[in-house]
Amino acid sequence: MAKKIKKSKQFTGLKKVLCSHCEKTVLKIDINSVSGKCWKCVALMCDPPKLTTQKKSGKPQGWHFMHEYVHKDGTVYHKGEEQPDLFGTLEPTKFEANTQPKTKRLSKKEKENIKISATMRLLDLRKELKTVKTKKKRKELESEVKKVQKLMK
Repeated sequence: MAKKIKKSKQFTGLKKVLCSHCEKTVLKIDINSVSGKCWKCVALMCDPPKLTTQKKSGKPQGWHFMHEYVHKDGTVYHKGEEQPDLFGTLEPTKFEANTQPKTKRLSKKEKENIKISATMRLLDLRKELKTVKTKKKRKELESEVKKVQKLMK
């Protein structure tokens, strides 16, 4: 029997070359090219990108979404657009700091204790559901069961 000949892969038009700068990295480049450089050497030759930060304008967050905002210097803005004819006619807008109390994070033991008490409450509610006769009481207990099941998650 004759040996089966494997079909060769299609020619892609690329060749492998060592980096001309560091001579370590293998590149795949066009057949007509003479040499090439790896991405690391190109990155070293280029300057790093310049990161620019925006300067703060002295205005609060979301001022341009407000229906009317009056800056400290007297400029008046309507929906983010300056109104030069109203300059100095209104008092500056006052903002209160966000004074919401921070919620305390629960530890693992506290979370576990909550889940245990919720399961105990759930058992009691289910027992009570079996003995209920009125629809109103049944609905109240079912809604309570749903709340307790959310606590368990």
